[in-house]
Amino acid sequence: MEDIKEKTNGFREETYKHLALNIQTKLRTLILELIHKNQRFLSYEMIKNSFNDVDIKIVMHAIKMSIYPNTIIDNIILLPHEEGIHIIDVVEDTPLKINLTKEKTEEKEETIIINPEFYKTIANIDKGNYFNSIISLYLSMDEITFKLLIRRIFTNRTLNAIDSYIESCFVKEGVLIKPKEIPSFASSEKYVGFVNIFNEEFEPYLYNPDGINHKSLNQKQKQQLISNRRFIEKPDDFTKEIKPWGLVVPVYTDKEKKNKMNVFKLLTTGVVYGKKTGIVCTSLKKPEHVKIFNQLNLKDDKHTKFSYCNTIAVELFKLNRLTLLPEYKPI
Repeated sequence: MEDIKEKTNGFREETYKHLALNIQTKLRTLILELIHKNQRFLSYEMIKNSFNDVDIKIVMHAIKMSIYPNTIIDNIILLPHEEGIHIIDVVEDTPLKINLTKEKTEEKEETIIINPEFYKTIANIDKGNYFNSIISLYLSMDEITFKLLIRRIFTNRTLNAIDSYIESCFVKEGVLIKPKEIPSFASSEKYVGFVNIFNEEFEPYLYNPDGINHKSLNQKQKQQLISNRRFIEKPDDFTKEIKPWGLVVPVYTDKEKKNKMNVFKLLTTGVVYGKKTGIVCTSLKKPEHVKIFNQLNLKDDKHTKFSYCNTIAVELFKLNRLTLLPEYKPI
């Protein structure tokens, strides 16, 4: 009889694979039930409760076999993210025909699905007004969308008009890292990495083709990147300032901390007690918005709190008084 290897956890290899396939089948059923309920997130806690009588190593092996780039349901991909797995619909991109060693082959570009509402917002912004469009882009984008955009830019050889515009914005704001900015990292690619703008700390990465396990820059690489950029420094003492400073920074959108969204904050003028972290602009009352309008010499037409804040953010951006991550910008 053919020898069967024993696994270190005590399961025979064939048994191990069989159990993992059974878990995949149950996992598929669980995901289909969530989709039917219009739910698109499967928490690890839910997985743990659903398979509490199964060895955790086998469960994790089955999950690894199921998440992207693998699929267990047609037209659905599973993307791990912090406390669980996102369930994402797939829409096939147009295949890209390439020529390899004189033989014509077809290579499908990676399928990356991004919230259509996000694209609808970006499609409607005035791209002729860079200041306004950048504010709209940052405030419309959550962390999940950002990661998918990065993956699309790095993996797709052709981008649609909106993605190309977003790419150009990311280049100008320093989100994408070019090879020349890290000379010690030899590469012929257009970009070698990106900066995570959903962390207020400067967090640059070298892009990993798997789209998930990106590598942090070593000390030498990070220092080279910083030396090839300029730092946007905000004032320390706002008692001496006559105009506010704006911050576009990420905050968690829910108690479970599954996702982040950018918000626009203001560092106002005057005496401050303790660390000044900024106040969310939309939380201010109309008299405070009017005061800031006066400080910026803006005409106070009829505004909602959202239009007040958008106008203030755009004006501060024009005046170079806005922190937009990353704080290290291309020279």
